[in-house]
Amino acid sequence: AIVTPIGSIGVVTNVIITTFVLKEPFTLKNLLGVVLVVIGIVVVVLFAPLTVVFVSSDNLWHDVIFTQNMGIYLAWMAVMLMILYPLSRKYGDKYVVIYVALCAVIASLTIVCAKTFSTLVNNGFQNGLETEFLSPWPYA
Repeated sequence: AIVTPIGSIGVVTNVIITTFVLKEPFTLKNLLGVVLVVIGIVVVVLFAPLTVVFVSSDNLWHDVIFTQNMGIYLAWMAVMLMILYPLSRKYGDKYVVIYVALCAVIASLTIVCAKTFSTLVNNGFQNGLETEFLSPWPYA
């Protein structure tokens, strides 16, 4: 819950790079965006629940994939793709924010998958590969 919002610090880094390296003007809009990103990161870090979900190949399906939260997430992602894809075909050349939003929706799935897979690999090295990688489903 904390890793993804902290990853948005890349936006702040991009503003710094474009201002100092590419000599682009630093506007009030840029400042407002940086401040909002930093405030968002601070709020998420301060109020994120301190929960740890142990993911293994045994409990992956029951505790992670076949849950109400995953259903809501996949439904939200499908709705966003159904809205953004036609908009990108019609307005994508004029408004870059549509492509950014489309990429963000797709990237959110890759973040979930990468986190789950890295947790499984990490658990495999800590608990023994022979016990962790018995089920092939998480890797399909």
